Amino acid sequence: MKELPFRISDRLSEAGPSLLQRLRAQVSLANLWMALRTLAWLAPLTILVWFYAARSISTSYTMDLRLRIQSADPNRHVTIEDPPDGRIKVEIVGPQAEVDRLKRAGTDLNVVLQATQILGAQNPPGPVLLREGTDLFRRANVRVQRTEPPQVALYVDELVERQVPVRPPESIRNLQSAVFDPPTVTVRAPARRFAAAEAAGGLFAEADLAGLPQLREPGKKDPITVPVRCALGTPTPGSVVATLDVRSDDVTVMLSSVPVFASVPPSFADEYRLTLNPPFIANVRVIGPPEQIALLQREGGFPYRAQLDFLPSELTQDLPIGRARTKKPTFILPEGVRVDPAEMDRIAVEWSLSRRNGG
Repeated sequence: MKELPFRISDRLSEAGPSLLQRLRAQVSLANLWMALRTLAWLAPLTILVWFYAARSISTSYTMDLRLRIQSADPNRHVTIEDPPDGRIKVEIVGPQAEVDRLKRAGTDLNVVLQATQILGAQNPPGPVLLREGTDLFRRANVRVQRTEPPQVALYVDELVERQVPVRPPESIRNLQSAVFDPPTVTVRAPARRFAAAEAAGGLFAEADLAGLPQLREPGKKDPITVPVRCALGTPTPGSVVATLDVRSDDVTVMLSSVPVFASVPPSFADEYRLTLNPPFIANVRVIGPPEQIALLQREGGFPYRAQLDFLPSELTQDLPIGRARTKKPTFILPEGVRVDPAEMDRIAVEWSLSRRNGG
């Protein structure tokens, strides 16, 4: 191998004193202090920049939320039809800092529906509903990627006011009469609820009479103020003055034999004979006020009976000539007296038809 024109060791020996002199000249106490000060603020700044850069990286997250929706219009009411419990899954995409903030916001979310001029069913997309109806997502620097279900089925109804009658609870059986002042209260509720309640016979408000000591003794009572409640909404006023007449507690008695009568058109009875087997119902338990029960037990008292009322279709279609059929009767009893409900399940009257001319 050919030798180099110079020896490295000789050159380092020659440069050594010169290099040391330069280092001593540059590295002074002042310069070292300045370098340490620069490092003292530059290092935390570098870490801080790295931290915020990491938090600004876009990430995705799926939230489980329960929606509570109301209308911006005070005369509108919004109901969530589907999902029925108002729970949806929301996938969001955005900076980690914003996602973390939404995580801490909780699972219950109030949504205000702005466009409620149109009544009836509406199916807004979930992302649009959240972005336009909530401050949380409208102000957040995130994007609602999708929701499950994709749409939220809503029903927008009109809030209306109606007068509904006040009545006592059905569970209180020992009232001879109950008069309320005022006799009606005002209830504000969605129109659809009023329609459903009216169809089901539930369009009323109840006076809260349960637990009143005045109901323990029979007789007429002084007027008393009682609260009112209504399943449709809050009633106005919230209380009424009730004047009550309390009768004695119901008693039970057994009727050994209740005669059965059949009601048929006269023209039908001229041609056909309707036979009841047997023509009475034995051992019928009835419940009612003592004074009304006394009418049943008194000789020559109330003419109680069981009634079979036939519809024209029962007597004109598929006549059961010679074949026995059964039918539940209607009991004619004094006011406030009723057949024990357990008895009604077993009671039925057998009947059959035959022609009067022997055919």
